[in-house]
This record gives sequence, C-alpha cells and structure tokens, in this order.
Amino acid sequence: MTINAIIADDHELVREALQVRLQRMDVKIVAEAVNGTYQPWDQLSEALIRADVVVTSTGATTPIIEPRMMRKIMRKRRGAPIFMVDIAVPRDVDPKVGRLDSVYVYDVDDLRLIF
Repeated sequence: MTINAIIADDHELVREALQVRLQRMDVKIVAEAVNGTYQPWDQLSEALIRADVVVTSTGATTPIIEPRMMRKIMRKRRGAPIFMVDIAVPRDVDPKVGRLDSVYVYDVDDLRLIF
C-alpha cells in the first residue's frame, strides 16, 4: 500500500532529505512547497483531504493547521487517519489538532524522544 504525503517546508535541504527518505518507504509525495506539485495555501484543506502523512516546517509565526479546519477535513476524509509531523518552531500544527479522532500529531519534542 502506498502512502500519500505532503511536504511543506521552507528549507530546500530539508525537503530533499525528506523526499529521499519517504520515497524509500513507498511514500508518494502528492504535494510540496517547492519543486513539486504546488498547491496554493488557499488549497491547503483540499490537499489535507488527500494526504495520509503531512510533514510541515514553515516559517509561520502561528499555527497554520488548526482544530476547526481539521474537524471539517476529517469529516470529508470519513475518519481516515492522518499523520502529521510538525518540525516547525514555532509549531505549524496547533497541539489541540492531535486530540481529534484519527489525527496523529508528532512534533519536535516527540522526535527528540525517538532519537
């Protein structure tokens, strides 16, 4: 089974490293910020409906993915799980998003525990 992923990162080296690693794991990158299938920010919700895994690390100063937005998206996904890896500082994904059913959010602090 192929997993669909979105890569949203302002840093080219991070995007490239993620692409290489994810493609080795049978992950199809369906959108990314640069050098890929570009989707404008106003289409973020539509992209999240299609994604299985989201890796985000933008330069935003406030969360770009919030609970209200994700509740709507999860209704359209019909409960299909979504995994979000937020490596941004400050965070791109509001921590409350991880409290939603079938939404799994991991941030830099979680990754530190693994590595």
